Amino acid sequence: MTVTDRPAVPPMDGDFDWRGVWTVRQELTEEKRETLADLPPITDCALALL
Repeated sequence: MTVTDRPAVPPMDGDFDWRGVWTVRQELTEEKRETLADLPPITDCALALL
């Protein structure tokens, strides 16, 4: 299933710089925290899809 029209990313060649990559350890900005706080709770059906 495709959920975006972003072009495919070519395989890494081993020289990738991971410093610019966001991870789950990256702190959210205040703006993003506020945006997330405004979202309704996820439904059971949406959770099942994830």
